[in-house]
Amino acid sequence: MDKRQKISKMKYLTVFSITTLIFIVGILVGNFITNVKMNDVVALEQTLRIDTMSMEVQNDLISNDPCKFNSEDTLSDSLFQLGSKLDHMQKIKGESDSSIERLKEYYFMLEIRHSLLIEQIKETCGKDLDIIYYFYSEEKNCPKCTEQGYALTYLRRDMPSTRVYAFDYDYENVALDTLKRLYEINNAESLPVLIINGETHYGFMNQDEIKELIE
Repeated sequence: MDKRQKISKMKYLTVFSITTLIFIVGILVGNFITNVKMNDVVALEQTLRIDTMSMEVQNDLISNDPCKFNSEDTLSDSLFQLGSKLDHMQKIKGESDSSIERLKEYYFMLEIRHSLLIEQIKETCGKDLDIIYYFYSEEKNCPKCTEQGYALTYLRRDMPSTRVYAFDYDYENVALDTLKRLYEINNAESLPVLIINGETHYGFMNQDEIKELIE
């Protein structure tokens, strides 16, 4: 074997070694990132569960004497932030994840309890508050639901005294089914549906139309 062949062989071995090293490092880095993401998801799920339990206890404490609690805005903000965390969790794990489905269902129950507490504060303490129930479905079943969600988000910012509670129509639950029957929400074709201070409105409504009804 001449000198030129030895050099060529050394080059091949060097390139092969570097390529193999890069491949191994890539796998290790990928596994590390995946583990970090999974740890973040687990931590977020635990935080969400703790926040949910905290909200439930808070509701129970305030319901005993609602007029003594002078900041229902803080209570509503806590629920809104909890919903935002749940949405973030859903984007990470996907809608079909069983743990997400259970948390969402529990969150819907928490929303109903919260709305009943706000209704109690409104009537007992003479607070000027407006309550909106919003029933939606996936975009493929309800093309206008995404737009309706945006309108309600902006409305909540413009009218701080308005409380908005969003529910997925497709969830099977006794409490949600009771709400549907009470407000005559019979099929997904009527979505989006808004129940504004006890009155049912079918189909999309823009921000100005909702404001007009409230005011």
